[in-house]
Amino acid sequence: MKEIHFRLNSKLSKGDTIRRMGDLLAYEHVSFHADPDSIKSTHVPFPIVSLDKRMFSRKNWVGINPFIYISSIEMFFAELNTKETQIHVNVGQQRAIALYLCCLCLILFVALAIPILWVGIAFFFSIAILTRLFIFNLCIKKLIKSEVLNEITERS
Repeated sequence: MKEIHFRLNSKLSKGDTIRRMGDLLAYEHVSFHADPDSIKSTHVPFPIVSLDKRMFSRKNWVGINPFIYISSIEMFFAELNTKETQIHVNVGQQRAIALYLCCLCLILFVALAIPILWVGIAFFFSIAILTRLFIFNLCIKKLIKSEVLNEITERS
C-alpha cells in the first residue's frame, strides 16, 4: 500500500526531538518503540464508539485524533548539526483506505434509496469526494503534519 512521506526540520537536538515525538504519540494513545534514530508505532488506537476518549484530541483545531485513521507511523531522525534535526515521517494509510471503502458502501446504499436517479448519482459522488478529502487530505496529511510541527516548535 502507498504510504505518505514528509520531511520536517527541527531546531532542537536529536534527543529532544525524539522525546517530544514520543510524548506526542503517547498523548494520542499510540504505542511505539523508540530507537536512538527512529520511532515506530506498535499499536495505533482504533476506537469504534464515539464515546471513546481516544477518538478526540486537544492538539489540533478540529478536535479529533488524526492517528486513528492511520495503520502505522514511522519517524526517522537525522542530526544535521548539534542543534538541528531532520525528521522523516512515513504514515501507513491502509486503515484509511479500508475506512474509506466502508464509507463508500454506506454512501452507495443511501444513494440507491433515492428515487430520482441523477440525484442519487450526484449525492454519491459529492459525498464520496468530501469523505476522501476529509480522511486523506485533512486528517492524514494536514493534521498529523501540523501536530508534529507544533510539537517541535512549541517550547523551543
